[in-house]
Amino acid sequence: MAASTLVDLVQVSTATTGTGTITLGSAVAHFRGSSALTDGATYDYRISDGASDYEIGSGVYTASGTTLTRVPLYSSNADAAVSLSGQATVTITALSASLLAISAPQTGDIKLATTAPTGWLPCEGAVYTKASYAALAALLGSIPGDYTWTARTVTGVTAPSVYAYAAGLFVAAGDLGSNLATSPDGVTWTARTANCGSGALTLCAGTSRLVVFTSGSTAIASSTDGLTYTARTIGANVSYMAFGNSVFVAVGTSGALYTSADGDTWTSRTAPNSGTYVGLIFFNGYFYAWLYGAGNTTMYRSADGIAWTARPFRAPTASQPSLRVQPGGYVTWNINGALYSSVDMENWVLQTGAMMPGGVHTPYQPVVAGGLAQVLSYPASLLYTSPEYDFTPATQFRTPDLSGEVPQALQGKAKFYMKAA
Repeated sequence: MAASTLVDLVQVSTATTGTGTITLGSAVAHFRGSSALTDGATYDYRISDGASDYEIGSGVYTASGTTLTRVPLYSSNADAAVSLSGQATVTITALSASLLAISAPQTGDIKLATTAPTGWLPCEGAVYTKASYAALAALLGSIPGDYTWTARTVTGVTAPSVYAYAAGLFVAAGDLGSNLATSPDGVTWTARTANCGSGALTLCAGTSRLVVFTSGSTAIASSTDGLTYTARTIGANVSYMAFGNSVFVAVGTSGALYTSADGDTWTSRTAPNSGTYVGLIFFNGYFYAWLYGAGNTTMYRSADGIAWTARPFRAPTASQPSLRVQPGGYVTWNINGALYSSVDMENWVLQTGAMMPGGVHTPYQPVVAGGLAQVLSYPASLLYTSPEYDFTPATQFRTPDLSGEVPQALQGKAKFYMKAA
């Protein structure tokens, strides 16, 4: 039965006879007539005819001819349509089933609860696939690309390729030269000296340190303010670095593996494999490292950079991974121009459609901090900034984050949830 439309104080007479569609007549005294009804809408009705005949049901109103179809629910004729005498009264009412449907939670409703209700998602800004919750995804409409981007020019760095945010500053480094540049707003940039040899520089931001190193070498430096950098010592060539769980981890050639609690002092560790590592990320509480060559089918995972567990690639295709952690709480995997995304490193979804200014499919080096989103597009090395941006892939959506809105007395005990279906 279609959802019923509510309307107040409508009661009319009808001269209709038999069990067919009713033609609504004039309004009963002190009530409104059929002019209060909407063409094509479904209404619940009650028919009273004589001393004992009645019928309760729902029907569709048609303004042309002022007619109301009849779908009986209950009646004095064994719940079938009553044969009308031509002197019945029709009252537009609301059946209990309609009232319950109106009061039932609808997709997108939000409530505070101490336990997760079935069919509800926590309002914590998490990412979900649109295919799993199509109705809610359509309601939220969180498809990226609806923000205003402004192209910027980074001065002081040749061919900028990496960005980070540390000590209240955006920091840029490039593929050529040995300089860095810093900016408080992504607009005005000041050149800095990296004190880290020459060559392609790479950045890794920790809680209270920014580490810069020349990829594929032992040249490394750290900074607490993003302005001045102190040269540090590391025992072997490193090419990739990540920070998470309060520790820096670096990997490189010939099984090089180092950890540091502060980015200044580095300790050599035993790598799970003596090969050349070509990637390292930190995602969802774990470091992930992988080796050179398309034939490698093993990825290594660690929570602390010391103890590692071998894990098979959960890859969409057999290809050397090029993984990047995106601000939207997911990882992207670029495979020969095709982009896949995952929120768990297990299941991958092919992405389609532009997500970036200028039609670039994915942020190559995104940084979201200080109330500003900065994106370096690849391969053009163009910098764009925006005051807001949702990096959620086009096949996924994000619930609102209401964790900060929970009353203080219920913090840690209750959450806001959103009806998903």
